[in-house]
Amino acid sequence: MGTDQLVGKIDFGPSEEIERDGIDQQLDTIALDYQVVRALEFIQGEGVLEAGAAAAGDRDPKFHRRRLTPQNLGDAPCGAGGKENWTVAHGKSVQFGLPVLCSALWRGSKVVPSDQRQGRLVPPLFVPPSQAAPFATQVGGSRGRVYHESESATRTAFQRDRDRILHSSAFRRLKHKTQVFVQHEGDYYRTRLTHSLEVAQIARSIARVLALDEDLAEAVALAHDLGHTPFGHAGEEALADATAQFGGFDHNAHALKLVTQLEHRYADFDGLNLTWECLEGLVKHNGPLVGRAVPGPIASFNARFDLVLDSFAGLEAQVASLADDIAYINHDIDDGLRAGLFDIQALAAAPLAGGYVGAVQKSYGNLELSRFVGELVRRLMSAIITDLLEETRLRLERLGPRSVHEIRVADAATAAFSPPMAENIAALKAWLFSHMYRHPRVMQSMAQAKLVISELFRGFHAEPALLPADWAGACIGAADAARVSIVRDYIAGMTDRFALSEFERLFHTQIAL
Repeated sequence: MGTDQLVGKIDFGPSEEIERDGIDQQLDTIALDYQVVRALEFIQGEGVLEAGAAAAGDRDPKFHRRRLTPQNLGDAPCGAGGKENWTVAHGKSVQFGLPVLCSALWRGSKVVPSDQRQGRLVPPLFVPPSQAAPFATQVGGSRGRVYHESESATRTAFQRDRDRILHSSAFRRLKHKTQVFVQHEGDYYRTRLTHSLEVAQIARSIARVLALDEDLAEAVALAHDLGHTPFGHAGEEALADATAQFGGFDHNAHALKLVTQLEHRYADFDGLNLTWECLEGLVKHNGPLVGRAVPGPIASFNARFDLVLDSFAGLEAQVASLADDIAYINHDIDDGLRAGLFDIQALAAAPLAGGYVGAVQKSYGNLELSRFVGELVRRLMSAIITDLLEETRLRLERLGPRSVHEIRVADAATAAFSPPMAENIAALKAWLFSHMYRHPRVMQSMAQAKLVISELFRGFHAEPALLPADWAGACIGAADAARVSIVRDYIAGMTDRFALSEFERLFHTQIAL
């Protein structure tokens, strides 16, 4: 059988990789390159593999040649006409003769024998891209910082952004801020801090696959929830209602205010002095700010340092936003099951997640809850991430961006779930809303939490002298709108337990959530 016949006969699909002992080849392509085997010959005892790479941003194939000697093809090569078993991704074992290796490969090939031995990794093995994609945000092209300062000799500007966020007091306070459960419910459940860490992990992993700037994606992910009030969305709603006549409250706007003004860590400037790209991602990770009123803190800062609010953020920030969805859907299922807000039988009827419940039960039968939750979440999360990567690649192929600027000015978001997955995720969110976020046990606590926030605002606004000395001093001689802003910022920065403590201090009453 000739090479062309082999190529036509054996098709493992574009997402599968062949593994065989002795070969550790990376085809040195940029992100989104698909390696397509063009021909395989046997010349003087050497197999010659010719691979074509078609990058999303480069329509002209680039060809690479790799030589596979008989010694590389196993301990006992069977020769040009022999047969030998080879292990393919997803556990398939096939038999074919030399020359061999006929498949669409994604980003390179690693080959191991079908008789797997302990102490060896089992394929497929991911090989990170060797260079950044042309549409990634380039740190060398950064639009800089508000305050001029020398950059680090050992870190990129985006790594420095990430580190400044990690070391901020606002980030540390996330440890005692509610995700869904109030903080006293137990140490096991997610908080804003653990949620942010999970979002950062997912965002960084996706950015690595797409050859984006991982540090920028991580920085945006870590900062995305800095502006949340105590008691989660219930606290935000209460603070927004209390300050409605003075612009209300928006957690993204407050996050920007924290990192540009309220953090007092450096002698030379207020805030963290993050790069333009990080601030852009923080403000626009959910999309352009058009067609609605821009919150005051964002509008005032934008007048000083234009974030181009009517365009999309770079792909790193778009990925961070979707990583937020992926993280909270999966960990809310985890927390909800463990807290007994719903059970496995109920979850089996939920959109999207229900099918994976059945698959885990079919594979393993009855599992202890922790193992069941772990297996369910890993399958569901992997499916959603895979869909995101596939849809984003399709959009990149259609757009063909050659720079991050083309990502920003595109007509639609470039990173996205496929329409069917987006519909399923929306349905699952609705299911979680009714079965978890509106569960009587959660609602009772959140009603009390709203009362705490509302009364704290009323008390501090009426008597600013009750604020800590530095905050109270800022209120002296200030107009009413300025006092509202100061009280709003003070309350928004509280942790759950500090808010309860302040409530007790002001009103001499303990409140149980």
